[in-house]
Amino acid sequence: MIAICAFANPIFAQKNKSIDARIVYEKPENERILIGDRLKLVITILHNMGQKYELKLDKDGIKFFEIPENPTTETTQDGIVGHTQIEVKLIPFQTGKLPVPPLLVVNNFNEELQTPALEVDVQALVESQDAQIKDIRLIPKGPTNGWLEPIVLSLLLTSAGLYLTLRLLDPPINRLLLAYWGRFFSERPSDNQPSLIIETLSLEDKAITELKALLNSELVYRDLKKFHVKLSEVMMSYAIARYGVEEQEYTTSELLTFFHEKAVPILIISTFEQVLGVCDMVKFAQFKLDVDSAQRNVGQAIDLFNSLNYRASLKNNVKQ
Repeated sequence: MIAICAFANPIFAQKNKSIDARIVYEKPENERILIGDRLKLVITILHNMGQKYELKLDKDGIKFFEIPENPTTETTQDGIVGHTQIEVKLIPFQTGKLPVPPLLVVNNFNEELQTPALEVDVQALVESQDAQIKDIRLIPKGPTNGWLEPIVLSLLLTSAGLYLTLRLLDPPINRLLLAYWGRFFSERPSDNQPSLIIETLSLEDKAITELKALLNSELVYRDLKKFHVKLSEVMMSYAIARYGVEEQEYTTSELLTFFHEKAVPILIISTFEQVLGVCDMVKFAQFKLDVDSAQRNVGQAIDLFNSLNYRASLKNNVKQ
């Protein structure tokens, strides 16, 4: 028996050591993965007893994802087989097919394993409805016969006759009738007066409206430099109104430094850094950019503000 175990251990170490990685979605599988949703990368390792594995995580290497917490590791053993599971929480902050590169896992004997590459398809919160054919229905005609039409005509004729009778009477008689009418049927103030409700747009909705107007304008085809100047102004105006000082002007680097000091979420910092970085290159470095890339840059900013509105609505629902 001792000889069999001694022979089995090296065989398992050479051939049966394995690693697997998969993306786990907290919502049902048939629902879309949206920007800002919480995902979980689960890494499973089979190994020998006595081995401990840890993930060498490079957060800068996993682009397009926010990692809000440190990875968690759990190791169990069954006979000569060890089972280690490592979980990493991910939050995508960009739409499209986002790659998750191979990650490095190292054990206490400096042996390295590598996870397979993965891909996550993240969709926008609001889909464009411009290309859809909308259902057009004709307004149904009113009834042309039956009991309703004679009653309506009778009421109209009676009202017209009463109006003409009052107009033909002398003015003193009119004033007398109106006085009695006001005496018996005086207007009473309503106890439940409807309050005036003033709806105001949020800063995110205002920014989305301005970005969509810029996207639908012809400026992107006429002058890409002016287009990115306007895009930069919209982003800066939102950032100053939401986090900054109204009287102060910021460069891109100053704004990003200010964001880090204010502990602004990484989702906002990353998007601003990408969008404003492209704007600066086009404005100051004579960077050549095609129309499709410029439109995608605006779409990325719109996705960010839609995500912020989506998160705000979820918080309000939880409070209620």
